[in-house]
Amino acid sequence: MSWWRARAHVAAAAGGLLVGSATLPAHALTDVPCSTSALVTAIGDANSGSGDTLTLAPYCVYTLTDSDGSLPTIAQPLTIHGNHATIRRDPAATSSFRILDVGAAPLTLDALTVMNGNADSGGGGGVFLGTAGGSLTTDGVSFQGNAAGVGGAVAALDGTSVSLTRTAAEDNSATSQGGALTALGAVAVTLDSVTMTGNRSGSLAGAALLDTSLPASITGGVIGHNTAKQVGGGIVYGGSGTLSVTGTTVSDNRVTQSIEGGGGILFAPASGGSGTITGATISGNTVTGFTTADGFSNRGGGVFADGGPLVLDHTKVTGNQLVGDFGQGAGVAAAGDLSASELTLRNGTTISGNLASGRSSQGGGLHTDNTLGAVSVTVTDSHIDGNKVTGTGSAAAGVFNNGGTYAFTASTVNGNTAPDAPAPGGVSTTVAITDVDGVTTFTGNTPTDCLRSPQPVTNCGS
Repeated sequence: MSWWRARAHVAAAAGGLLVGSATLPAHALTDVPCSTSALVTAIGDANSGSGDTLTLAPYCVYTLTDSDGSLPTIAQPLTIHGNHATIRRDPAATSSFRILDVGAAPLTLDALTVMNGNADSGGGGGVFLGTAGGSLTTDGVSFQGNAAGVGGAVAALDGTSVSLTRTAAEDNSATSQGGALTALGAVAVTLDSVTMTGNRSGSLAGAALLDTSLPASITGGVIGHNTAKQVGGGIVYGGSGTLSVTGTTVSDNRVTQSIEGGGGILFAPASGGSGTITGATISGNTVTGFTTADGFSNRGGGVFADGGPLVLDHTKVTGNQLVGDFGQGAGVAAAGDLSASELTLRNGTTISGNLASGRSSQGGGLHTDNTLGAVSVTVTDSHIDGNKVTGTGSAAAGVFNNGGTYAFTASTVNGNTAPDAPAPGGVSTTVAITDVDGVTTFTGNTPTDCLRSPQPVTNCGS
């Protein structure tokens, strides 16, 4: 899995670094008439002073042509009150340029649409933060139709920060990674009530690539209908900091020609990274994998936890799908890679209604594999129910465990369905699972609950 990490860090230099001036408090207030040249002049004046607050003309469309290029680099603190205006790259433009470059200064945007920027193979078609000390704060902003090599709408590199509130990123694209957002290095990321829909990546992270050593927080909002060609249809996390996802809906994202998986979320932290997903809904995501006997290309329809500690707390993982043979974990897949994988399901977390439809698939609900590193799973007051594997030779519609360790407390693995073959439909494990309390149930699975599992599961006898 480490192949994409190297690509991410190489791409960090794609937008180049900018040199900004010292940050001083903004004090000027400027009304900008509905004129692109007036906007360019206002930003230039702010840069030559100690910053400014600009108020744009209501509903104006400021169009940047080939002769304009990008707006001046933000070198002093700048706030732009959009008044529902739009800043866009001219649809007839033949040259590639992004909308906004941010130097070592804070940029604040509200009630604004940023549209059609194109950074070509660089970073951030809408906004690029390439200099330490730069920051982007938004409220009520829409990023539409922007394109780049990394971070179609926004790209942020080491030493910067991104805070998006009530913001939408729609129909943005990246040829490499992060269809809407890419954050690489020591970047603090806060997403509050953010909608990312219809974004696309030619490689990984259809919506957002978060490869940061600082905290990354996603609260509320929707990550939906995004597409990655190879890895991570919605969110990819690869950092050494902490990922927190709370009350977010991650739905209907796709990986179309998978070489790893993670239809909704790929959690693949660097050493020291950890994640908690609380009160979220992860549903209707799809991974379409290549046909390979190891299954590595087709796993984690909802979530793929590839190393590191990840907690799913009061979270629903429902209706996700693996398409193609040798699928592993239509709901959740966990594997040890750069670090041992620790997966915790707790407080009413539900993995249900997920489907692995190809031949020789394993784990309609949950799949664990310690081929590359240790995997341990704790299931407390949680439910792995009503999942399916349908292909010939498929097994364990509930849980398939290859070498990991499990502990079950007050939980259920019930009503999962596999083909009528010798393998069990409930739990199949290559190592004995003995840490099971007397409240946990394994019932109503087809063709059997645990019978014919290679190793026994305590309190699961049929």
